[in-house]
Amino acid sequence: AIEIPMCKDIGYNMTRMPNLMGHENQKEAAIQLHEFAPLVEYGCHSHLKFFLCSLYAPMCTEQVSTPGDELTGVCYVGSMDVNALTGFVLIPLACYLVIGTSFILSGFVALFHIRKVMKTGGENTDKLEKLMVRIGVFSVLYTVPATCVIACYFYERLNMDYWKILATQDKCKLD
Repeated sequence: AIEIPMCKDIGYNMTRMPNLMGHENQKEAAIQLHEFAPLVEYGCHSHLKFFLCSLYAPMCTEQVSTPGDELTGVCYVGSMDVNALTGFVLIPLACYLVIGTSFILSGFVALFHIRKVMKTGGENTDKLEKLMVRIGVFSVLYTVPATCVIACYFYERLNMDYWKILATQDKCKLD
């Protein structure tokens, strides 16, 4: 249960320690959080209290764990769990890429149709063709790196368990 006086009525009652500010317990967090009490009482922003409490008394969720990388300490949802990487990173990125590509393709179909109508009407299509080339170049310059990112995550997903095994072996001992 949350014991920090300022955070007792914020909408959740379970927290985890250490918090994002490095405090090991709620007493340490409450001491430092007390410094912000005048700002909260002044009401300089309607969400300031919730923001501060989310830093000093973060919500405890049992279903979601966000592990940190051993080297950088950066938290990322897919850094240690293959299923989390697949469900929360790979599948959404692939869906976004497919949906975006389908929108681009349908836009090109519409532009080609407009171009055909303009040409049969005897109108100049130079500006439209320049626009189509620009959209095409942008699409390629966006889609290729996005596909490479998805391929890298897929490669990471395939090799994560193997890399974990290699990281725990004693191959790097000094003689």
